[in-house]
Amino acid sequence: ASFLAITTIYAESGSGFVVPSASAKAGVDALYKSLAAEWGRYGHRFNIIQPGPIKTKGAFSRLDPTGTFEKAMIDRIPTGRLGKPAELANLAAYLSSDYASWISGA
Repeated sequence: ASFLAITTIYAESGSGFVVPSASAKAGVDALYKSLAAEWGRYGHRFNIIQPGPIKTKGAFSRLDPTGTFEKAMIDRIPTGRLGKPAELANLAAYLSSDYASWISGA
């Protein structure tokens, strides 16, 4: 079986104004890494995706209507752009597929 959680990059580093979210997601990260170590021998895989900002119309129109956050993030991202929903979906599909059957605890 393959299990996949999608958390966030601030689950490891923390960030301002996200204490409940960061704490919960850090717990999921620890849970998945522990389960990967324990249950890997039984054929179970546990992986986590921690994407950076993914631009969606709904979220950005509500959380960043002026584009200030987007500009600040793009300036800090090596590729110079935000992620796309399809890129996240493709990564999730790959990690859950048999093509990634040797990846666990990542």
